[in-house]
Amino acid sequence: KERSVVREERRMRTESDPQGKLFEALLGTAIAAHPYRVPGVGWASDIENLRVADAKEFYEKYLKLEPTNLGARARYASALTFLGEYDTSIRELDSVLKEDPKNFPAMAYLAITYAQRGDVGKARELGTTALTLAPSDEARARFSAFVSSLDGTSAAGAQAPSAPAQPQPSA
Repeated sequence: KERSVVREERRMRTESDPQGKLFEALLGTAIAAHPYRVPGVGWASDIENLRVADAKEFYEKYLKLEPTNLGARARYASALTFLGEYDTSIRELDSVLKEDPKNFPAMAYLAITYAQRGDVGKARELGTTALTLAPSDEARARFSAFVSSLDGTSAAGAQAPSAPAQPQPSA
């Protein structure tokens, strides 16, 4: 399912957009020796051929090089959640939150992990906390929909005043 989402993202942003095609070709040839030559979503062949074990290996290798990158650690934990490795994901996210208790992505991923694991009460509690940490109204609105879906009620009461937008780490 995730592969089809990424495939569609690539189709929308690159393959059906002449400027996207041009920009991808330009970066792919102009800076061939730099990581920016690779599209953010990846090449179409990468999307089709990447396997779960490859993705997990990539994150683990990257995290050995950048162990203090909390954004990457939170994304790695979210990948573990979708692989069904809930306990490992929870440990990683707890570790990120110990270093940065206001880390919205980590708190949000933790809520999602508990929901996937079946602990709706804990997911709702963490989700409500995550809403107070959301870096933008857009992030708050999107995550509010998730929290509301946990029990069919609105999480609007948990919203905090707007926080200034913070730059998000790149994927």
